[in-house]
Amino acid sequence: MNILLLHADGTQSLPFAKALKKLGYVVGGVFLEKCSYGYYSRFIDKRYIYKGSMKNFENYTLDQFPLREF
Repeated sequence: MNILLLHADGTQSLPFAKALKKLGYVVGGVFLEKCSYGYYSRFIDKRYIYKGSMKNFENYTLDQFPLREF
């Protein structure tokens, strides 16, 4: 099963990523930039850079996200 962590560049998301990875999930993370705290974490399997506006961020559905996978 895949899980996507939104705002994964915050320090609060790293314990969640670690716990989910330990349970066997494939963990993806949405980041604002590569120079963020959690981007290079070993507990994140797939990384996505959010290139949209932070305005109305919560109104997007996953299909509408302007993401780039790295």
